[in-house]
Amino acid sequence: MAWKGPSAAERELSELMRARDLCASWARIRRWREFGALPWGARRGLGRGAGSVSELTADTAVVAEALALATARKARLEKAVLRVFTVHPRCEDVFVATWVPLPERGVRKALTWYLGQDRSSAVAVVERAVEAIGDDPERRAEAAHAAAHAYYTPTGCGGRGSPPPPSRICDPR
Repeated sequence: MAWKGPSAAERELSELMRARDLCASWARIRRWREFGALPWGARRGLGRGAGSVSELTADTAVVAEALALATARKARLEKAVLRVFTVHPRCEDVFVATWVPLPERGVRKALTWYLGQDRSSAVAVVERAVEAIGDDPERRAEAAHAAAHAYYTPTGCGGRGSPPPPSRICDPR
């Protein structure tokens, strides 16, 4: 579907971001909305055949500011959502407790993207181990178990979070 011009809410949010010296065009705001990263008010009908209007929620400006800061260096939206989810972009410290009300849909999409990209995650390590085995379901299950155990065993392969060496995950027997 082709985009129409900005809605009143998108224009309002874009102006609010501009007033805060942040780059958030209405097109960028619309991409954030379509991805599911921006909370948005419910659409309200204007009457039969007159269209509808959506209004900003109190959380929309907070999330938009955080996303504008996180995407300032042209970062992928998925990475920006994960950054906002884990650390507020105004803080450099990972351990700063912060809360930005991101919608669950956007966080889920970003996490799904990340798991597909990250070759060192536990899921990716187990998938590689299972792919290397062949078609025998029993051996595949054993390989998955061995890979997961090696991945999460602190003394096994250099600590939690480090992938096990391929020799340990290719053939568990």
